[in-house]
Amino acid sequence: MALRQCRAKVPLVRQYSAAAASAAPASKAGQYRLVMYSRGNCPLCDGLKEKVDAVLAKAEFMPSPLTGMQLEVRDISTRQEWQEAYGMTIPVLARVDADGSNEVKISRSPPRISAERLAAHLESALQS
Repeated sequence: MALRQCRAKVPLVRQYSAAAASAAPASKAGQYRLVMYSRGNCPLCDGLKEKVDAVLAKAEFMPSPLTGMQLEVRDISTRQEWQEAYGMTIPVLARVDADGSNEVKISRSPPRISAERLAAHLESALQS
């Protein structure tokens, strides 16, 4: 009898469901991919890549527009047109359509930006 009374007083725990997951913002992962223009021996590039990797890893567990997004790193020293376009401005992030037909540069973020602010910056760039 005591056990039955105890159970009645315990609140029900809400279970995670597919319906709750669908309430998360729609992912742009199928529409776009992130590209970072970089080169070897570039501390700013390494720092930005680490932050973007952390943001994308977090997005796998906390649904956001970045969920499922992949980062492609392009070494500008491998192609002359990349060297000419980005040689003095790396690291450069860009949003590229899934089919590669359109590329839009993402405005530069400060090197000391936090991962949280970088996530917000990338999310706004994907929605524009």
